[in-house]
Amino acid sequence: MTGKAHRLPVNRRATALWWLLQPETSGNDTIVGDVVVVGSLGRNFATDVPADFTQLVMKTRRFKVQVGVTARTSSWLDLEEHFTDYFEAAIHAVKVMELFARPVRVQPT
Repeated sequence: MTGKAHRLPVNRRATALWWLLQPETSGNDTIVGDVVVVGSLGRNFATDVPADFTQLVMKTRRFKVQVGVTARTSSWLDLEEHFTDYFEAAIHAVKVMELFARPVRVQPT
């Protein structure tokens, strides 16, 4: 049986990460229960999480959310709030993405 069949609680952090990295999934579904984060699929198996992502999430101490100036953007605007937890920044970023229908990202400050 799946976690949803067992009525496990929504995993806000995993859901926010999924929606942030795959914006087309935002609002369509949620992730419940515990998760394991792995890298992309390589030749029939999952690879390691990229080192730059691990560094960002595990070693960085302050984060900001940026919103794209346009839907297809190379220019970003910093939002005023700063966060000490990557996943709290990601949850905020997803809310901004849904509100403004613009790309968002979490960056170190």
